[in-house]
Amino acid sequence: MSENKLLDLSFKFAVAIVNLVDGVTVPKSSYMIDQLARAGTSVGANIHEAQYAQSKKDFIAKLGIAFYFYCLLYYLLIFKALISLPRKSSL
Repeated sequence: MSENKLLDLSFKFAVAIVNLVDGVTVPKSSYMIDQLARAGTSVGANIHEAQYAQSKKDFIAKLGIAFYFYCLLYYLLIFKALISLPRKSSL
């Protein structure tokens, strides 16, 4: 893709998240799946946006937003717990 390793890695990560979400077999009504997709793709979007910052201070602020997505780890942990739970059978 580009010469910027951070952009490349964040793009690959976003693609992996989208593939993960698309492969989910649990009910699609789960808001966690949507939240995981949004959080997983927004990291790369914020890193990409930081490349076009108007100043060094703006760049640092935008990149800081991308790295602030520690909540993504939380969503991944919840997602992992959800897919490992036995499903209730419907009567």
